[in-house]
Amino acid sequence: KEAGNFFMILPPGTQTDFGSSETAQTIITKFNQPSAEEHFKIIKKGHRYCVNKAEKDGVTIEEDYSDEAIETYYKMLMETYSASDYNPLPKEFYKKIIQGLHAKNQIKLLFAKYQGKTIGCAAFPHSGKTIYYWTGASIKGELAKLYPNNVIQWHIIKWAYENGFKKYDMLGAGIEGIRNFKLGWGGEIADYTRVYSSSSLKLAASAYSKIGSGLKSKIRAGIR
Repeated sequence: KEAGNFFMILPPGTQTDFGSSETAQTIITKFNQPSAEEHFKIIKKGHRYCVNKAEKDGVTIEEDYSDEAIETYYKMLMETYSASDYNPLPKEFYKKIIQGLHAKNQIKLLFAKYQGKTIGCAAFPHSGKTIYYWTGASIKGELAKLYPNNVIQWHIIKWAYENGFKKYDMLGAGIEGIRNFKLGWGGEIADYTRVYSSSSLKLAASAYSKIGSGLKSKIRAGIR
């Protein structure tokens, strides 16, 4: 009640009468196959091709939670989001979240590497038996053909099976291209509840999502 304007995302099936709510969608992938290898068979054919090609070309996955790694991760986020209307949160926020959750063994920060160069990255918080796809980014240009995002997704799915996780919430299905990519890993669309602290904040957020990128940039500049 004292936090001012904010919104919360509640897991699928959770209901509340607090604030002003709306229904949105995410992708839930269940880890209900006998093994990761069997799960691979239900992944979209194109995704399987990309994974196999990337691994054949020598793309590898590494974990790193150092300050230098988070700096690389943040730079890639900035580059990836520069072409969109979304601004990453402050670097210190990501650093505190990633290193704080890492200390509790509640996150995986993965980097796709090719010949020593980072070509993709993603962060996966986890709680209980559920993994979440928080943020990810990849390099542009020729090296994008090495499909780092696909290798990272397959790596986290294999790790989930090896460690007894039950489901994977990919956090969002609002953009068609991203939705199709996420659905390709064997998941289904599920509803979740987004709760706003007030009806006026909900109205403002809805209006913001419908206006053009030029006006959004002006609004952001004014907020700063």
